[in-house]
Amino acid sequence: MRRWLGYSAPLIWLSLCLLSLAACSGSGFQLRGSDSPITQPLKGKVVILSDAATQHEFSHALRRALQKAGALVQSAEAEPDTAGIRLNITQIEQDKTVSAYSSVRQVREFNHFIIVSFTAKADANSEALVSQVRAERSQVYDSRYVLGVAEEAQQIKAELRAEAARLLALRLRALP
Repeated sequence: MRRWLGYSAPLIWLSLCLLSLAACSGSGFQLRGSDSPITQPLKGKVVILSDAATQHEFSHALRRALQKAGALVQSAEAEPDTAGIRLNITQIEQDKTVSAYSSVRQVREFNHFIIVSFTAKADANSEALVSQVRAERSQVYDSRYVLGVAEEAQQIKAELRAEAARLLALRLRALP
């Protein structure tokens, strides 16, 4: 035991010195700041939302996700000549399906989902990205707590809209 303690103290001291040197140097360990391309993949880019993208309750979640990703969000009617990514939401499908029944054929689980189809174009000369994002989540249903289940379903829908918007913002990063 004494022998191990004799070797461990210098090793710990050496490790701490190396870590402090790495933290001080420009190429060493760096904490990711709020301006990191990982946390803000659309930093400084302008995203122009079409009229269809602003007509659904999904638009609030989309605006928040794009702004959190660092994008400058504008409406299509504001400045039609502005250069930026033009985003058009072509279809939004938000629904739920039954995914499990009990032995007496009562519903026990729902699967909530949202599918957002969109087109995005970086500029007039580029090819449009036609894609979709999907988010889903299951909900256990208990008929004894109908009001709580309904409130939970509303919360799940809001979380799915936020997740789909986040995924869409990440997908826009792939545009040049």
